[in-house]
Amino acid sequence: MEYWPKNLELKGNGKRKTQTQQNQSSTTHPDSKNQSVQNKDTKSSSSEPWPYEIPQILHRQWLTYTIPKVTNKLVTSWNNQVPALQNWFWTESSFKTFIMEKIPGFAKEFKYPFQKKRFNVSDTEIWRYFIMYEYGGIFSELDFELLKPIDEKILNHSCVIAQEPLVRAFLMNDQYDRAFLSNEIMLCRPRHPFFRLVSSGLFTSLSR
Repeated sequence: MEYWPKNLELKGNGKRKTQTQQNQSSTTHPDSKNQSVQNKDTKSSSSEPWPYEIPQILHRQWLTYTIPKVTNKLVTSWNNQVPALQNWFWTESSFKTFIMEKIPGFAKEFKYPFQKKRFNVSDTEIWRYFIMYEYGGIFSELDFELLKPIDEKILNHSCVIAQEPLVRAFLMNDQYDRAFLSNEIMLCRPRHPFFRLVSSGLFTSLSR
């Protein structure tokens, strides 16, 4: 089962972008009015061009714009270390707008938000996969602190997914002989085949 419009696959290899490519890659958050209010204190403060294929967008999500106070320091650490990042915050409302605009067939068939859980993943986890496929950028959970600028060697790749520590994989999944990918922090260019595959797998799982 597939719901993304056809011919959305973009080719890329992680190489630095030309200035023309950078200008062509600009895009807007579906809830841009609220974004400007929420980001008034954390706007990008760098005028330097962003030369990487992974967009300079930092995605975070919560059910509403009111996040736990304990995460405030962790959230601002990203802009302190990488001032060029643009903050895109996602809520249940803005994600609903997103799927209605980008994948209306999916929204119509499954009547998001889902009435019941059909597979072992939460609605909020589904958000991040679809958002990363459509826009690319960097996704981080609210409780992740960035202690130093992101290494250029990482940003020069087209898609970077972290591996869960083996101890956590064992404790959470009772598996100790295989690697698990983490969805808590992800970096990727838009419409990468990896997130196309993940999205297609979710569509198929929901259709069962």
